[in-house]
Amino acid sequence: MDKFKNLKIACTFIGSTIGAGFASGREIALYFAATSPLSPLLGGVFCGLFCYVFVELGRISDGDILKYSFKKMSKFFLALIQLSNLIIYIAMLAGSEYIFQRLLGISGGTIISAVFCLVCIYMGVNKLKLLNAVAVPMMFVLIVFLYIKVKPPILPFQSFALHTPILYACMNILSGGYLISTFAKGLKPSDSVNISLIVTVIISSLLVLIYLLIQDCFNMPMPMLFTASAVGLIELGCIILYLAVFTTLVGSLYIITGPDMKKAMLFTSIGLVVSVFGFKELTDKLYPLMGYLGSFLVLYGIYQLVFKRKKYFAAIS
Repeated sequence: MDKFKNLKIACTFIGSTIGAGFASGREIALYFAATSPLSPLLGGVFCGLFCYVFVELGRISDGDILKYSFKKMSKFFLALIQLSNLIIYIAMLAGSEYIFQRLLGISGGTIISAVFCLVCIYMGVNKLKLLNAVAVPMMFVLIVFLYIKVKPPILPFQSFALHTPILYACMNILSGGYLISTFAKGLKPSDSVNISLIVTVIISSLLVLIYLLIQDCFNMPMPMLFTASAVGLIELGCIILYLAVFTTLVGSLYIITGPDMKKAMLFTSIGLVVSVFGFKELTDKLYPLMGYLGSFLVLYGIYQLVFKRKKYFAAIS
């Protein structure tokens, strides 16, 4: 029995969501600029709650929510999930190009990252869980170190709106919700709770830390790199970013294509072409839209779990 099973599954969800948009601070600036730190904190809480919905759906559906839970709506939601993850995949490729140029002063980051991503898909999904189990704790430690080094002030609290954290979490469910449900076969009800708690603690902590680090540079293309560069830690910033980019690249491509290498190479070719539009342009225009699209998936998932799954009530009674 794998003692770290729940941690690996939780890290798989986290790794599939905290890509360049997250670790660069770009998507946090999009959703939480000019708000209080309570907003990103609640964003992490809602990520954990929605994660629980999809882990539990996956548990009672034997890892196949499209067949046993979504049924007639499965084609619609699969298309929605795949489209959203294609957007994320393209944005991550664009982000990797930006990082390579800033760190090494060379072009070709998209191609290098795409090749390594295809290698991971070829090696199989179990390697994905192992990759995230290593990369996510590393990102957490590096971001905490950067926070200690910078020691940012906590600015006066500003406005707060509940819908912003919810939409942020809905956007992340499009990339991580379906993926994590596929790993839930054979779990116990307590496992779903534990995984949700791990996700809540880690994502909430990272969101608040990054928010505090970038609170005076929300308008920058990659606010975290700007902050790291300001204190002479550009290399550390690039490492954090690339870890986040690569784990999300692999997770997003796997959701789109599964283990099918021909499909993986086809969508990678599409991604390489579209990524030339640039990281900031892609995230600023498309990420807010995904929050609204993700809300359909979340609402339907909650409906299925609460009102249609008798096994769920039997499991918690």
